Amino acid sequence: MNEELKVNEVFDESTDNAKEKPVFDKERWAEEKRREKQKAYDLIDQLTSTISNEEKAMSEYLMLCSRHPGLSAANTLLLFGQNKLASEVKSFDEWKALDIYVNKGEHALLILEKTSEYVRESDGSVGYNYTTKNVFDISQTNAKEKETHA
Repeated sequence: MNEELKVNEVFDESTDNAKEKPVFDKERWAEEKRREKQKAYDLIDQLTSTISNEEKAMSEYLMLCSRHPGLSAANTLLLFGQNKLASEVKSFDEWKALDIYVNKGEHALLILEKTSEYVRESDGSVGYNYTTKNVFDISQTNAKEKETHA
């Protein structure tokens, strides 16, 4: 699940002039985002089954829920599958805005983020579109190091 999208994979580097910037391949990027989102949905399905059938897993999941009251059940399941000990998650930019930086070499945790809503033609109900979002737990940052230097 910690497979990261590599920038070079969505850029076409075949240019005649070495000084030219690579061209962004929007279709390749969109396909990678679709695969990433499908992996998230598959993990949610798998973990739902796991916590439904294993008492210990359910207990661990509920503990994680208590540490992340603002996250949806799906995103808490995603964290459960990637880092059961996560205590505070934010995007790279959200940490940076707090003058806290993600440690070099850390792998992002994948969650889903609501992007827009739509009305279903079949019944008029509202549905939501989601995209994947990379977040990092506080344990993956220099936050503790900053506290000791303060």
